[in-house]
Amino acid sequence: QFWGPFARIVHGYALAVQGSAGERASELAEALAEFRAAGAGVPAPFFFGSLAETLALAQRFDDALAAACEGISLAETIDNRWWLAELYRLKGTMRLRCSKPAEEAEAALRHAIELARGQKARSLELRAVTSLSRLLREQGKRDEARRMLAEIYGWFTEGFDTKDLQ
Repeated sequence: QFWGPFARIVHGYALAVQGSAGERASELAEALAEFRAAGAGVPAPFFFGSLAETLALAQRFDDALAAACEGISLAETIDNRWWLAELYRLKGTMRLRCSKPAEEAEAALRHAIELARGQKARSLELRAVTSLSRLLREQGKRDEARRMLAEIYGWFTEGFDTKDLQ
């Protein structure tokens, strides 16, 4: 009951990011529902993030926002904060894609940065800062965006071939 849905989520997400998100979104949502029904909780917030990313890749931004928000709610309910920063980043970026107020997206992104810094999760902080910097650039706040990016980028001493650092 646990490992079957777990495997389908991981497999579906891997295929989604390789280009078949539209085909995998429903499959991923079904597997996540089965996973939750089996009573599994700990990795579920991470899987909601995977679902949100898959839905975003499939251009289903409202559904992606809902998945991110559900992941946040679950993470806070079960006090599992290890992927919470990324869920808030997804919430912020999806709010922008859904034409929600930029202030709400910015607040979610800044909260993601705060959470990641508090956990010393530099990779998650980098993702959140990158997303916020894109928003700031669109708002004409290029200096602030550049400063934030330089600060977090300067922390890294390796991994420069990774997608996030590129």
